[in-house]
Amino acid sequence: SGCESDTMTEKRICRCMYYYMKKPEKCKECKLKEKWNNVGTIEVIDYERPTEYVLKNVGGMDLIIKDREQKYAVEVKPRNSKETLARMFAEILTYTIEMDEKVEEKNFKPAICFFEGSEQMKQYMELKAENNVHLERIEKHVKVYYFKTKKNPVVSNVIDFEICKMKD
Repeated sequence: SGCESDTMTEKRICRCMYYYMKKPEKCKECKLKEKWNNVGTIEVIDYERPTEYVLKNVGGMDLIIKDREQKYAVEVKPRNSKETLARMFAEILTYTIEMDEKVEEKNFKPAICFFEGSEQMKQYMELKAENNVHLERIEKHVKVYYFKTKKNPVVSNVIDFEICKMKD
């Protein structure tokens, strides 16, 4: 079903990033004020994917994206979230650590994605500026992306977004 409320939550943003323009009939019913239109080359292929092992009070993988031929399970925080970068890394590693690498469908590499200008991006940039060795070690296992956004020039309530890599 579409969004019955216009409150912007992490789940609703991720759902819209997945469905917008793929299922126009769902979008017509949706009450979200802002719609999320992917204008980038990295594709959102699923959202709110449950983890292999259901754990009490543990969510699911917010987005599944495809960057070239690799699929990533991605932890996302809304633009105004005060959540720490450390928590984002911990969450996605928790969700992906037990995946069976022999099963193609479950073979997602871990990633995080925050919004340009967010608290998480500020934390990330500070750690990069100080050449933090812990961040360098984590980045060997977790890919870091950010959402670059701008208002759609034609439709006022649509936000065009692009998933961008922090480093290659």
